[in-house]
Amino acid sequence: MSKTVGIPRGLFFYRFYPLWKSFFDELGVKTVVSNPSNKRIMDIGVFSCINEACLPVKLFHAHVLELKDKADYIFVPRYTSLSKNEYICPKFGGISDMIRSSLDDLPEIIDVEVNMRKSKKGAVTAAMETGLYFVNDRKKIKLAYQSAINSYRMFMQEFTNHRIPEDVINNRWKQPIGHDLKILLMGHTYNIYDSFLNMNIINKIREFGGDVITLEMFDRVSLKDSTKELKKPIFWEYGTHAIGGIYETNKNLNVDGIIYLMCFGCGIDSFICNMAERRIRNTSKIPFITITIDEQSGQAGMDTRIEAFMDTLKWRKNDHNISTYGERAYLH
Repeated sequence: MSKTVGIPRGLFFYRFYPLWKSFFDELGVKTVVSNPSNKRIMDIGVFSCINEACLPVKLFHAHVLELKDKADYIFVPRYTSLSKNEYICPKFGGISDMIRSSLDDLPEIIDVEVNMRKSKKGAVTAAMETGLYFVNDRKKIKLAYQSAINSYRMFMQEFTNHRIPEDVINNRWKQPIGHDLKILLMGHTYNIYDSFLNMNIINKIREFGGDVITLEMFDRVSLKDSTKELKKPIFWEYGTHAIGGIYETNKNLNVDGIIYLMCFGCGIDSFICNMAERRIRNTSKIPFITITIDEQSGQAGMDTRIEAFMDTLKWRKNDHNISTYGERAYLH
């Protein structure tokens, strides 16, 4: 009888779900995904996790609980590094231990380490260790991983068509809207693609007349190459992509405004956002706004900030004398 693996809909789900879904499918393993985030799930996560954790980690705890009675295993890989000499936030390395200490009576957790700091072979090692939970055939596991990589490349290619992960994962096609305003929405994938956590920010931008561009729609090689202008490399993988996106935006001047979405308590965002904002203010006239959210954030506050920012961009587009100096918004 086939085993079932539960995949929580949080953290790197919006980045790597198609890869792991394909991998498990090739091995004949059934997968089940937790339901999309909602108020009930958020409340469970806040109650189940330590107060000091950021909102995405709290939500992830709840998504794990959603799978408690639905799977034989829960897949919670330890992401240490996804690129050479760069790291992921430590919470990804310790998330499985946090879950074990906070949640009771869970199925077995598969928490293989994905560490590519020295070599891409670290990803192959993680796939091999995962596959051995289900089949004792290394050749079959290797072929399954190769097929999964091909699926992942096709998934990433879809971003060039300005699709977002949810549309690709659910096999929905949405044509680019074609608004006059182009908005670069920056932030971790688990912030900008979880529509409940971010209070549906992508659709709000579209409703107020903007087309959304995200870092996933940039060429990843170009993002990394752009940061070579810095005096020293950035320690964090996301930071490299974020600052690279700012450099590429400055070169091409292909956006009308930038929104940086961050969660309260995120250590990486606390300085990467500052670097991005300083670079934009010092080298361009592109309006920049930072929106900080947590579990106390209100829908009305988000609507007001987005609408005001979009109205400002429209006025500037029509040659009104509007300052480029943005604002920092805390939604509570």
